[in-house]
Amino acid sequence: MASHSSDGDLKALEGLMGEFFSPRATNERKREIEVMLDNFSRQKDAWRRCLEFMAATQSHYVCMFALNTLEVGTSAGGLIVYASWSF
Repeated sequence: MASHSSDGDLKALEGLMGEFFSPRATNERKREIEVMLDNFSRQKDAWRRCLEFMAATQSHYVCMFALNTLEVGTSAGGLIVYASWSF
């Protein structure tokens, strides 16, 4: 089960992703969001958080970000992640 902190982080990520793809977002704001997302994806446990986010979100933007973070993390660091999914 996700913690309240994870729930808040997921809501924040969903908000950032929605803002990024909004036609109202300026290029400057998009760059700020890119920096935040890049900083997140470089964290040691980002892959684990991304698995949690993917299991809990309805946002296709969040899923694509999470998949990209997992892909980059596995190719850059040689990390192999085995996940057990229960439906």
